Amino acid sequence: MRAFDWLGGVPRECVYDNLRSAVARRERDVTWNPRFVQLRGHYAFHATACTPATPREKGAVEGAVRHHKTGFWPARRFGSLAELDELYAGWRGPRRADAPPRHGPPRRRRAAGRRARSAAATAPTPAPKSESDRGDFPSTCRILIASSTDAPRMDAYRLISQASRWRQTAVRQLGLWIRCLRGTSAGGQPPTLGALPTSLAHLFDVAPDDAAVWSVCAVPHSDGWQLLHGSLLFVPAECAQLSWPDWSASQGDRLGAENTPSLPPELVLDGEGWLLGRVVLTADEVTRLWETITGTVVADQLTELQLPVLGAMPPMLAKLSAPNMLMRVFRHIDSRASSLITGLYRPADALLFEGDPELAFAEPDRVEVSGGTLFSPARELAGIHVTPDYVKPEIATAAGLLVGRAERRAWIADSHGDGTYEHYVAQLRWDPIHIDLDDLELTHVERHRRDTVLSARMQLADLDASEVADLGVCEVNMPTLGRSVTHEVLLHDLSGELLDRSGPYPIVERMIMTMKINGASAPPVTIGATDPPPELEHRLTRRDQIASELEDILHNAAQARILADRQTALDRLTKMLSRARGELLVADRYFGQSLNDWQILDDVPGPVRVLTGKLEADANKQIVPVPLRPAIQARYRPKAPIHERIYLWDGGGLSLGGSPTTLGQSPVRLARMSPAEVDLWRAQFETMWASPHFNEVPRV
Repeated sequence: MRAFDWLGGVPRECVYDNLRSAVARRERDVTWNPRFVQLRGHYAFHATACTPATPREKGAVEGAVRHHKTGFWPARRFGSLAELDELYAGWRGPRRADAPPRHGPPRRRRAAGRRARSAAATAPTPAPKSESDRGDFPSTCRILIASSTDAPRMDAYRLISQASRWRQTAVRQLGLWIRCLRGTSAGGQPPTLGALPTSLAHLFDVAPDDAAVWSVCAVPHSDGWQLLHGSLLFVPAECAQLSWPDWSASQGDRLGAENTPSLPPELVLDGEGWLLGRVVLTADEVTRLWETITGTVVADQLTELQLPVLGAMPPMLAKLSAPNMLMRVFRHIDSRASSLITGLYRPADALLFEGDPELAFAEPDRVEVSGGTLFSPARELAGIHVTPDYVKPEIATAAGLLVGRAERRAWIADSHGDGTYEHYVAQLRWDPIHIDLDDLELTHVERHRRDTVLSARMQLADLDASEVADLGVCEVNMPTLGRSVTHEVLLHDLSGELLDRSGPYPIVERMIMTMKINGASAPPVTIGATDPPPELEHRLTRRDQIASELEDILHNAAQARILADRQTALDRLTKMLSRARGELLVADRYFGQSLNDWQILDDVPGPVRVLTGKLEADANKQIVPVPLRPAIQARYRPKAPIHERIYLWDGGGLSLGGSPTTLGQSPVRLARMSPAEVDLWRAQFETMWASPHFNEVPRV
């Protein structure tokens, strides 16, 4: 597993030559080692076992091994590992980025039959490590890695980082060369969508400045190309200015695309047996595509239709059937549709137009483009993960077209352990324009052998988030029972809608590595926890500790919501109102009895309406005119029938236990309101605002 550290991430697919630690038994079918299955589930990679006595399935690796055996090892002498590294570095010499591989001629892979995907990770070769970094582990090994990297679980990544590094002689180049016939790129700024067909805009709530990204994986057809996997995703405009790898990296992927060559945002490539592409569509092109699809396809029946020319994408044939429901697609959950939003890095509301499952897509092993090599071209060019042939049909990449809109409110960027088995960490991201951190709820479920052993649901408003900058990203540390449990994280808004989910994932606790040196087996090396899992008594004690921890967390957060100090209360209220979305409505019978009260509205970004019943008066009991900004409207009625202090904005609101003037005189409670409460109070506010008993507040 230290190979993952050397590669800088986790491959999408690994190919194994039936080693006992991975394959327990090989008869007609493969029986995987149960511990290896757990490891695969944690790292989220696919595995293939080579067919016995079929060396061509791993010919590229065999060639590399033969090249090292015959070209480097004969007659070499060395007294230390450091000296061996120097000898190898001198023998290997500098390497040009565009040089062909040293282990065999170019080859093509046919679409028919079983495909063995073999490609190195995208991370660059790290600099040679010092001797202290490597420890005393053997220096040579043979491994077979396939496809490209993905972010590993942090727990295993830390375990690997603590272990000695793989030697630089381990793996150099794997994979098959393919022939790229043609590549085109369409430049320019991403267009805004503007007005779309009513049904489409209403269905997905498309924003005027959203961009439409059209991505396809297509196969040859007698008259051109036929769509196999495709997606039309409405995404934030900045996504259209980046390639899928760059967009994924910008969304917080820990490793993701950091080492992927920079690609144009719009790119179409075709080769022998495949076409991959990603283009940004104009509003007219979206309309044309949508009308073509909806005017042709019918439910429960594959309908053949001709898709129009869209940007740099050529026309292509499609066989689709109409969907029967709107789905919520989660990137962290294996499903037929989730692979179609891999590049999106967040959930999506979508319709899936099912396609022809009989088609076979010969994804290239790697593609040379823009001066770099892509080892998972479908994912990096089209944002679609194409699953191998052996993946179960119920979770294999769906054939057809996914039309959807990216989640714009909040999502789970990552979830992992803290390395001590004491806490589980969820990294959240949200868009402050559409939702506030306090409007979210997080649920953490722990399971042992599929049964729930602990579940905690908390409103983030109940946590002390006063120090969290409103930049749209934070981490929540949740206490856990520790080892031998799986973790599932669910994110809801206050209305109960499920925004995102992740897991259930186990935490990698221990790795046992065995290696062969010149045919002799080296002693196994264990990394991580070596003691047995905790007993019941320890579990019960830990459960009581978690209950106490959660109680302390909520107690500390309550202190942030119960405001006794005047300046602290004003600062907290001003900060919350400065994040109000849309129009702010204030209903407070005593708001404005001091001119200083109006200062808390100075940082509100949008328009404001205020209903009050008491204003500051001079010595003659005449109302003092108020210096209001043009964006603020205020109405006044003496002793207005308002008995709450309410602040409302789009999708959120809060109630305060006192008016700004009285803050600090006694403790007051600041409470968030649910969307249902906000809607009811908004209706009451509009009724009072329209009442003839309220008059305009005099302005300066």
